[in-house]
Amino acid sequence: KKAIKAGPQYDGYYYNLGNLLFSMQRYQEAALQFERGIKINPRRLSNYEALGGSYWQQGEAQKAMEMFHRILRHQTDNETARATLDFMQKSQINKKNP
Repeated sequence: KKAIKAGPQYDGYYYNLGNLLFSMQRYQEAALQFERGIKINPRRLSNYEALGGSYWQQGEAQKAMEMFHRILRHQTDNETARATLDFMQKSQINKKNP
C-alpha cells in the first residue's frame, strides 16, 4: 500500500496488490485492485485476466467470462484466455445440466 501512495498512477502496483489479496482468498478486495489498475491502464490485459479470476471465485460467472471476452477482442490468438473461457462456459453448462 505504501508503494501505491508513492506512485498511484502506476497500474502495476494495483495488479501486484490484487494478486496478493487473491492469494489470500480475499477475492472481492482483489477485484477492486484489478479494477483500479484497469482504470489507469486499460491496455494491460493481465488485469482483465486477474479480474476475471476474482469474479469467478466470487461466483460471478457472467462478469468473469466478460473479462476473458475482452482479452480475446484485443488478442484473438490468446490461447490461455480462450481455454479459460471455454472452461468457464462448459462449467456453466454442466451446472445447468448436471
